Amino acid sequence: QWQGRRPLEKHWKDCIIGWHDDDKSYREIVELLAQPNIHTSRSTVARVLKKKFIPREYRPTSIKDMDLYASIRDTVIRCYLDDSQSTLQSVAATIKLEFNEEISVDVVRRIREESGFQCYNTRYGHSVRIVNRPLRLAFCREQIEKDNMFTAHVFTDECCVQLSANNRFVFCLRGDVQRRVKSVHKNPVKVMIWGGISWRGATPLVMFDTGSKINNGMYQAVLETAYKKWARFDYIGISRVNSGKSSENMSTSFKTTPPLILQQELWSTSRNNRSRVQPQMRKVIENEGAPVHD
Repeated sequence: QWQGRRPLEKHWKDCIIGWHDDDKSYREIVELLAQPNIHTSRSTVARVLKKKFIPREYRPTSIKDMDLYASIRDTVIRCYLDDSQSTLQSVAATIKLEFNEEISVDVVRRIREESGFQCYNTRYGHSVRIVNRPLRLAFCREQIEKDNMFTAHVFTDECCVQLSANNRFVFCLRGDVQRRVKSVHKNPVKVMIWGGISWRGATPLVMFDTGSKINNGMYQAVLETAYKKWARFDYIGISRVNSGKSSENMSTSFKTTPPLILQQELWSTSRNNRSRVQPQMRKVIENEGAPVHD
């Protein structure tokens, strides 16, 4: 079959593809093939170039019963569809339990890649408790029926931020080990930041002191020092605050707390999110109240 040549030797059909990529005409390709005494025609060159490439299906030789390969492949796909964080060892153990076939992690990796699974960085989103999903679903349906665009609402939330650098990657020259090591505090400083977005822009940001407790008085202080002036200027006093906290935050109790006001606008964030409220609510209805991750 190989006509005295090695299996990995370059074939003349491979040369045709390379010459065609270099903008060679069919006539020029025929003339180049004639130099090593390979006689062909322009129609043969056209058939080689137009032939559809079908890659050979991966068939591992370590599986004893090859009749089970299709079922093993389906099991690998099912494991990663059920749990995207499955490890190669756990998938191999599942195959051992179901089919009594001992396969290496390299075989599992090849099947995973052949099936189209790719590696991405993990992203974490919020979760919704089961008891809250019916309430979440009913709220979305009610607001869609009212065609509420939330033009007079301000959505606020708090977030804990770590001030020290926490990059995962460094770039340094080969052998420069010292530059890989970065000083880090045992207990890095973390601060709580409050802010909100609305149809007309973002509220000023409020950074709380270390150890501050977000209670009724603290929340009222934020509204008095950061929110009221902004709402009076942008909404003329008609905005409604929608917070992630309970209704206790709207208590009349007030404590004087001087938080640091960061005069930073998040207009780009609010502009990108204001038109996505109703589409997101429709996705919540499709998921029956479950979290929606984009």
